[in-house]
Amino acid sequence: MLIDDAYQIFLTEISINKNMSENSIIAYQSDLKQYFNYLVSIDITTVEDINKEFIYDFIMIQLNSKKKSSVARMISAIKAFHSTLYLYDQSIIDPTLNIHSIQKTKYLPKYFNKKDLDAFFDSFGNTQKDIYHKAIFELMYACGLRVSELTKLKMNQYNPANLFIKILGKGNKERLVPIAKYSANLLNEYINNIRPQFNKKKLQFIFVNHLGNRLTRQYVGVVLKSKEKELGIDLKLSPHSFRHTFASDLLANDADLRTVQELLGHADISTTQIYTHVNSDQLHKAYDRFHPGNKRSK
Repeated sequence: MLIDDAYQIFLTEISINKNMSENSIIAYQSDLKQYFNYLVSIDITTVEDINKEFIYDFIMIQLNSKKKSSVARMISAIKAFHSTLYLYDQSIIDPTLNIHSIQKTKYLPKYFNKKDLDAFFDSFGNTQKDIYHKAIFELMYACGLRVSELTKLKMNQYNPANLFIKILGKGNKERLVPIAKYSANLLNEYINNIRPQFNKKKLQFIFVNHLGNRLTRQYVGVVLKSKEKELGIDLKLSPHSFRHTFASDLLANDADLRTVQELLGHADISTTQIYTHVNSDQLHKAYDRFHPGNKRSK
């Protein structure tokens, strides 16, 4: 179901069936408009494609620019929207069931630790499909790409000689992101040896599947979940987690916040600052584990 159609069902429910006040309806409309704009920016157009990771990412961004009370209201609006849809059609899963208020939940980006990231990439073999899949995830991690940016990448955006990729981000804003030599070698292997066999329709997109169609965001999610199952792990991560890991790893290795902002294509540095909270959390865990005073208190 298209988000626009679902929104009309929701408006009918709260305005006619529940007879909600005009002020409450206006508040819901304002909050949901921002939520829907975010979903559109990451290429989500149907309610079936929405999962809790996307909602967490949206809430995380809002917490960097709004008061907690305002974000709490937005969470209520989002939960009301999805629960109404579920009651209307129970084949539509409610992704907000385990999403709680801000007081109960710490909305920090989910990312790979080094052990799980290494295990993930080491699990790929040398088949065409494995090289294709590994190149997809390697590029997302190496360059901090949004999934929508990855799927829209065209051949003329990649410069193998200078090891740069030109990214067309939100609002058609361009940014140049360097690519590590190892990642470029893997990408080149896919482009030179596999893509010509896949690209039956002569598309300009870098990533096309074996049928000759452009890579989709949904397919990336399916492959990630399949890999988790294969490895026997349940990380509850999304494709966007590679972007989170990219930013967290850069900051953990002393990258400047402004540099990370530019590489991610964030318009506002407050959006990037969420990753400093992640690193602070890592510091506290290290402190609790190793500091003699903390051990003594136990």
